[in-house]
Amino acid sequence: MATMSTRTDRLLAAFAITIIVLLSACSGEDPEAAANQPPPVDPRFASADALLEYYNRVLTQQPKLDSREYLSLMFAETPLQERLLALYRDSLPLLELDDACWEHYGAGLSRGADESPFEPARHRATMTESDNDRATATRRRNDGSRAEIHLVRLGKRWWISGYTFEYDRRFKPDKESLDDLERRTRYLAAVAPIVTAEVRSGKFEGAGEVGPSLVYLRLVAYVFREFPEARNRRDLFGLDDQ
Repeated sequence: MATMSTRTDRLLAAFAITIIVLLSACSGEDPEAAANQPPPVDPRFASADALLEYYNRVLTQQPKLDSREYLSLMFAETPLQERLLALYRDSLPLLELDDACWEHYGAGLSRGADESPFEPARHRATMTESDNDRATATRRRNDGSRAEIHLVRLGKRWWISGYTFEYDRRFKPDKESLDDLERRTRYLAAVAPIVTAEVRSGKFEGAGEVGPSLVYLRLVAYVFREFPEARNRRDLFGLDDQ
């Protein structure tokens, strides 16, 4: 008669054999071969047409444009494009402050702007040229001007190329002005969340049409407090030297 210990050993052995058989059945494919297979391409980015369709969905999304999702579609092909994309990414806290100004005062920090930077696009982009590795699309901006979108295929995935920014006629900084723009953006973006919280809390609620100007002065005041060295570059912030 088998002892309790013997029966336990047999049960454990049978259990181990069952596990081995199940594992063998589940891993009939060579593990090394499976590991070497590239991950499947997201269908949204598998072709130029699919990417453009998703791009249109992101830009027209209501009630606000998701700038971070838009940036996730971009790929920088040159050092200049890397700087431009980094500048856009670094400026997001400023864009959020600008959007808060539009919500509270009906105007933003930039006097020449007609709408919030997060205003959804009202017009979809349409494909104009496409081949195996590159494609071009155009769309009409909300202000009526035309935008050209460049797409590029890298491996099996399609991206919005950084040439979309580099070829944008509205933004053609030389190296010196780009250096200053990057520096100013770093300063302002570092303190922008503080001022955004103040605006949304109603701190300047009664400011009316001068609200954005007061917000900008508040922003610069925080920069000078947090970064004393910036006081020597008042020109970066459009302030008089006096």
